[in-house]
Formats: sequence, structure tokens, C-alpha cells
Amino acid sequence: MSEEKVEKTKRKKLTKFAQMLLNIILIISIGVACFSGYMLYKGKKEYHEAEKSYGTLREQSYELTEKGRVIDWKSLWEVSEYVVAWISLDDSTIDYPIVHYTDNDYYLRRLLDGTWNNSGTVFVDAENSKGFIDKNTVIYGHHMLEAPYMFADVEKYKDQEFYNNHKVIDLYTPDKKYVIYPIAGVFETGTGDYIKYTFSGEKDFLDYVNSFVERSTFVSEEKVEAGDKIVILSTCEYNVHTVDGRYALLGKLVEDTSWRSN
Repeated sequence: MSEEKVEKTKRKKLTKFAQMLLNIILIISIGVACFSGYMLYKGKKEYHEAEKSYGTLREQSYELTEKGRVIDWKSLWEVSEYVVAWISLDDSTIDYPIVHYTDNDYYLRRLLDGTWNNSGTVFVDAENSKGFIDKNTVIYGHHMLEAPYMFADVEKYKDQEFYNNHKVIDLYTPDKKYVIYPIAGVFETGTGDYIKYTFSGEKDFLDYVNSFVERSTFVSEEKVEAGDKIVILSTCEYNVHTVDGRYALLGKLVEDTSWRSN
């Protein structure tokens, strides 16, 4: 065989190989695109299902009065015996029941009735005591990337204007109503050491609060004193930290003694 024919044969083989490689890349690309599309569809479908479920709960579980929500706790306990509170923030999407379970994993990807859903349920940290009696109670909620549900609006406290218009968060329990006054909001990471439940004394507690205030994204008109209790609302944050970002809102927990449940 002449050298010219050998070269032509080589070129044909290379052309076939290149074409085959391009076909493989194309198939993989189509597969990735289809999978991404499916995951996007699945995610949006889950968001819709979650909000439909919570919307039904809102309709069935409380009556909105001039003084706030009158909650039917029995109906909530029929869905989950672990319901301990209800949190709401006017002019926002935050209006959800809160559970307190034996671990922090179960309700991370389940709705109130236990149905698997990435939207999850708002829950109190398993390390906390029952009844919001700890010096610091930590509450977690997802920040859904594709929809402004769950605790997505918590991150809006990164702007002073949002705080100026949202200075009170309501927290209902079966026998009490509390008001959460936002004190400070900070950017953190999931691996950051920003959660603390107990304190060695008044100074340790106030130093902890000040560590938030000094880094806060807004300035609050409220102050925390040594005898106060606090709550931290923690959610995911996607703008500053792309992997495990968190936005943590620290608030002062005050009982509303003028409120009485039915």
C-alpha cells in the first residue's frame, strides 16, 4: 500500500473517531440537560406541593383576629404530635408551624405530616429544651432557592429597610404568645461556630449577643439585657457563601402578656 493510501486511511479513521467522540459528547450533554430539566421540574413540583400543604394547614389551623392568630392546636397535633409553636411575620411568606423532634434530620426533608419533600418543616434545634425556656432557642428553616418560601424572607434582614418595616415577629405556643424583636443578622457558614445554647454567666451571654450586633447587616432599635432570652432563626444564604452559607437572625424573645389563647 502506498504512503498516500496509508495517510488517507489514517485520516478516515481519525475522522470517524472524532465524529464518534462528538456524538458521545452530544449524548452526554443531552443527558445532563434532561437530568437538569427533570431536577428543576421536580424541585418546582415539590415547592408547589409543599406550599399547597402548608396553605391547607393555614386554612384549617387558625383564625386571624385583630389580636393575631387563634390556633387550633388539636388539629395540628393530629397531623404531627411534635408541633410546638407557630411563627409568623406580617407582610412576608413566613407563616408556618414549628416542630421539635428528637434529631435535626427527620424534618429537614419532610413536611409536617412526614411526607418526603425538600422544602422540609421549620424546626427547633434538637439540643434545645422544650417550651422555649433556654437562654437561646435555635429555629431552622430552609431558604428555597427557586421559591420564596419557608425562611427565605429571614435573609431579607440583610437590608436595613426590611428591618425598618419588620420589627416584630410573632411566635405562638399552645399556652403563650411571644414577640421576637430582631436584634442582629449576620452572614455565617454551616460549619461556623455561631450556635450556642448555654452560657457560663451574664458576661458570656452578652458577649455572644454582641458578637452578632458588631457584625449585623442592620441596626436595631432594641437592646438585649442580661436577663433576656433570645432566639436565632437560621437559614441558608446563597449570595456570599456559595457552598454552605447561612444567614442567622438573632432576636429578643419577649412574652406578650396581653394575649390570651382561647
